[in-house]
Amino acid sequence: SFEIGPQIQYDWVGGKMQDSNAGVSASYNRTFADKASLGVQIEHKYDRYRSGYEHFNGPQTLLFATAVYALPQNTALFGGYDYLRKKVDSSRRHGLRGGISKRFDSGIEVTFQTIWRKTAYQDFHAWLDTRRKDKEHTYQLDLKYDRPALRGFVPVLSLKRTDNRSTSWGNRYKRNEITFKLQYGF
Repeated sequence: SFEIGPQIQYDWVGGKMQDSNAGVSASYNRTFADKASLGVQIEHKYDRYRSGYEHFNGPQTLLFATAVYALPQNTALFGGYDYLRKKVDSSRRHGLRGGISKRFDSGIEVTFQTIWRKTAYQDFHAWLDTRRKDKEHTYQLDLKYDRPALRGFVPVLSLKRTDNRSTSWGNRYKRNEITFKLQYGF
């Protein structure tokens, strides 16, 4: 399948519009022998910020490519490539994703994924005294009980570790996150 069309997005925070963007999006998806699929999505949009963040206004281009391969016993391997280019901060980000997902007969679904990203900023940052480059490593484990519980809501527990190594001292960090959420499909 192939789709192309306009894209419009508005984001509100605290009842006030924070930013919006408009552009065009195109995607291509193909399934091979009911065991594998490939999806590619390209977006080009222009971001418009409000409330003192107007200096972030500008175009950005995104590319996502994802492949999925079904294994026996409700198991799937997935991976992909991401690309982001933002003109505002003269940055380019390349990323690789990979993971495995397994659904058990008990209704529990376990997904482990890892993401590696490299971001390079073209402009020299005088205040930080560097031309910033980041290397980000993220590991995430999701546990989901995929049968509706609690009036149709599905519980999901996520454990996530992110390590961002940067040439800029102000952008180096290690973060551990534990998230519990309830999903509702309609």
